[in-house]
Amino acid sequence: MTTTNSPELRNDPDSRRRSTLRLLALSLALRVAVFPFAKNIWGDAVARTWLAFDWAAHPHVPTAFTDGVLQFGPLHIVLMGLLGTVWPDAPDCGRALSLVVGVASIVPLMALARRFFGERAAVVAALVFSLWGLHVQCSTTSASEALCLFLVLSALERIEAGVASGRSAPLVVAGLATTLACATRYNLWLWAPCFALRVALGTRRLRPTLVFAAVAASFPLLWMVGNWRATGDPLYPLHDIEAFHRAWYVSEATSWTAAKMQWLTLFFWPGLALLSLSPLAAIAGGAGAVAAVARRHPSWWIVALAVGTLAYYTARALLFSSFVPLARFAVDELALLCLFVEPGAVALARFGRIGATSGLRVVVASAALWVVGLGAFTTFTSVGLAESFLPISPCSRNLRRLEPVIDELQRLTASGPGVLVVDSDPTGYDDLTLVYESGLPRSRVASFRAPTFEATLATGRPMWIVRFVQGPLPVEELPEGALAFRGVRFAAAGERHGAIRTYEVEGR
Repeated sequence: MTTTNSPELRNDPDSRRRSTLRLLALSLALRVAVFPFAKNIWGDAVARTWLAFDWAAHPHVPTAFTDGVLQFGPLHIVLMGLLGTVWPDAPDCGRALSLVVGVASIVPLMALARRFFGERAAVVAALVFSLWGLHVQCSTTSASEALCLFLVLSALERIEAGVASGRSAPLVVAGLATTLACATRYNLWLWAPCFALRVALGTRRLRPTLVFAAVAASFPLLWMVGNWRATGDPLYPLHDIEAFHRAWYVSEATSWTAAKMQWLTLFFWPGLALLSLSPLAAIAGGAGAVAAVARRHPSWWIVALAVGTLAYYTARALLFSSFVPLARFAVDELALLCLFVEPGAVALARFGRIGATSGLRVVVASAALWVVGLGAFTTFTSVGLAESFLPISPCSRNLRRLEPVIDELQRLTASGPGVLVVDSDPTGYDDLTLVYESGLPRSRVASFRAPTFEATLATGRPMWIVRFVQGPLPVEELPEGALAFRGVRFAAAGERHGAIRTYEVEGR
């Protein structure tokens, strides 16, 4: 499976360097343009931010689930916490980390595509990747996908470099990137053994395989020991996540009905590729991936890795009701699909009897139009469908129903000193968004969901309350819409917005 590249692109290191720099600049420009408007939507990005600042207040080496990182991989929390020590109470530090590693992912992606298919494929892969709305979102929020993907692409590129050269140094770097990826997100624990198998089959030598495996397995082994000592279960974080997904699947199946949930699960990943990368880019990437497997191209194992993982997720959902598909769980797999867009588009152009260059231009232009259209649709429209597409939008924003609450809350908390008390959302994680968007530093927000609730309350006087209907915060309902919290009377500060209402202490 080959592609046609001009000799100067294929053989000139200076040209390759310039193309990489230009594409880094493009990727950075797109993400910087979105950065001021992007929001940390959903719960994980906010929870990670607060855990990072908790870590920054008491720096330490996490050794288990119970050591301040909960169900999240510790590396991302610690890196954000380190930024927090030099950027105190700045909630955007995690977003800045994602921006840097998100843009830097262009380098290993292009190197990998260049190794497999040539310079033109590297350029096309980087263009589609830069225009990929889901990754733009990952690069502008505090979630961990951007960091994990950078490490995954770095590991894959160094593995292929080590296999091609027979040297151990690239494999050591690959093993380090792999173990750091495992310390970032647990889904990489599935891939690490596959990476080791690729090294073993590619080098057919025991020593480099053992070197890679030893480095790659270092974090998982230490983490299992730490969790065994802390909880008695070396795989406690994985079991905790699985239990959460089992309960979540039941809830979603009840909402959608079991039959609809199964159909949604079955078509989720192909639909995600089409709607996320853009239809033409996804089709071209799929064609290139199929051709790579059919022709036993050296890249076929990467296709098998991605497809096998998504098949595993689908089986867990359909057969065991223990997994709810989410777009962010396929970031690594969809990024790998970008590698195959150029050879797939060239093959399809030949089949359609048009020039390869014209076909590639159409694919890239369609990706550009798609990301602009998707961003505009999700940002400037209020219909329900727009919010359904928020998880893959290039510009994340808060849910429309939360915007009036956020505006009201920011107005209240700007009026003076005091502590904000936030109830737990009994039906989801809206409280995390409201905490994050309140405009107050972490030290002035007592979140009932957080283990630091009582400690934060002890640092100042509660001045405002965010209350959810049927929320668990212990308050006393009073006449005229007021309430009492620990002997202090609070009056309603505005109208109820859905299930949420804000309160301000009386007699300020």
